[in-house]
Amino acid sequence: MDLATSVTPWAAFFGAVYCAAWKFSPSLFEAARGLSPADRAYWSTCCSSFVNGIVTTSLAAAECWRSGLITSGDFNFTTPGSHLVCHALLGYLVVDSIVLCFHLRVWAGSGMFAVHHAVALFGWVTCAHFDYVHNVAVPVVLCEATGPIINLRWFLSEAGKKETALYAANGVAIFVSWLVLRVIFLGWMAYDKLTVHQDAFLALGQPTVGAFLVCYLSSYMLQLAWFWKILKGVIALFSSDKPKPKRAAAPPAPPPPTPKKRKFRWLLCFAPSEPGLGAISSTLKAD
Repeated sequence: MDLATSVTPWAAFFGAVYCAAWKFSPSLFEAARGLSPADRAYWSTCCSSFVNGIVTTSLAAAECWRSGLITSGDFNFTTPGSHLVCHALLGYLVVDSIVLCFHLRVWAGSGMFAVHHAVALFGWVTCAHFDYVHNVAVPVVLCEATGPIINLRWFLSEAGKKETALYAANGVAIFVSWLVLRVIFLGWMAYDKLTVHQDAFLALGQPTVGAFLVCYLSSYMLQLAWFWKILKGVIALFSSDKPKPKRAAAPPAPPPPTPKKRKFRWLLCFAPSEPGLGAISSTLKAD
């Protein structure tokens, strides 16, 4: 009951952000006008995600600095500030999960996000309720800093800014921030807590050790899968052929006696229009 009481105000806050974005975005932003209900809901959840990335990351960074949770090997060490971080993130996850459930069949890639949210809810509820593993739960919240960067990409896309330098810079920022926070930092956290502080971790006993491994490793695999898609988008962005200058028209040649068969090549192009999503385009070439 105490956990629900602590999480409810945060859920109300992020729910209010979502509702405000739904209500006022069309009058404030031209890009939000004329969106379908599903896209308008996605716009609104991006706004709440943007705010979450600022609020919870700031709380987590302040608590990690104050309490030294990032390098701590004490899995039973908690503070009022660490509980506050868990409650804030849970409030956001509750609201975002509710919206996600209503759009599972509409939003692309929502299946992976549903799995991610389910694992995250289970993990942070147990950490907050049973008062342990805050030396992992709170530092991991720093990864929410990628949220505003990712959401900005969708806003720019809807605003028709795909050809701008800001859009390209945003794609690079997504790649760098995801690599640093969700690949390197999460990988280092796993190494530090499971290897350097192995004895303290195993002292938690079962089923805590097993539940932690399932939650953390499954979530990390999702981060790697999303990073792989982002990486393919970045590779496609920098390896795409630039348009070649047209040659002067040659005089028409006489038709060959027997026409040659044309061979077609289908080129798979992953366009980084959305983080973690690939757009497939086909290109026809004649030999």
